[in-house]
Amino acid sequence: MKTTDQLYEELRAVIDDGNESMTHEDALAHVRSLQQECGRVRPYTVLVLRPDYAATNYGQDTFLSHVNATSPLQAQQIARREAAEADRSEQPSEDYYILLTLEGLHYDMRVEG
Repeated sequence: MKTTDQLYEELRAVIDDGNESMTHEDALAHVRSLQQECGRVRPYTVLVLRPDYAATNYGQDTFLSHVNATSPLQAQQIARREAAEADRSEQPSEDYYILLTLEGLHYDMRVEG
């Protein structure tokens, strides 16, 4: 995510090219509103099912990922990529099926017995 200063400089460059006048304060206010519209980065927990060719025990072989993203969709894309990278798979990450996406950090507390 870009910093406020980076967004401000980009905005100033666009305004200067258009020969419009904008005060420093107005530009900063505009940048802040753009940042809010772009979304904030939040933590997500994503449970991914490995494809049959990558799974040891298909249907039970999952990958739990904790990611920071601006949306659930972005979190799922990141988690799929992480799962494929962890498996050193050359197959497309789209083969990894999303079972669950939760906002926040959640941990598996299952006790095997």
